[in-house]
Amino acid sequence: MSTPRSGFCGCGTVRFELDGDVKNVVNCHCSRCRKFNGAAFSTYVVVHKDILRITAGEEALSKYTLESGAARHYCRHCGTPIYNINPVYGDYRMVHLGAIDQSADLDARMNIFCSTRLGWVAKVDDLPSFQEKFQR
Repeated sequence: MSTPRSGFCGCGTVRFELDGDVKNVVNCHCSRCRKFNGAAFSTYVVVHKDILRITAGEEALSKYTLESGAARHYCRHCGTPIYNINPVYGDYRMVHLGAIDQSADLDARMNIFCSTRLGWVAKVDDLPSFQEKFQR
């Protein structure tokens, strides 16, 4: 049984629903994902294209197509990445985990492009950690 999920961009303009099974949850460590998302790696929730439904703000979605034919879809107002399409994966969409509301139960199942992973990522649990913001 799948869990219905919803999500939205940072400004709330683009909203979507996922009504079906999650096929995979992947951490991508490639340098291109780091560049486009401004993070050490990107986490994608892989779903069949038929279960991703934009419910509001579709006109606010912008698309950037890479030379490979992969396309990144994001909110043109706030820049939040929503999902990617890669022709290699045909009927699947890579939805950005950070845009999904109900994501606490979605555990990453694999890491890809580890040859370019930043060295400190494997040591994250060894860093000082705080439940909320750092207080001096």
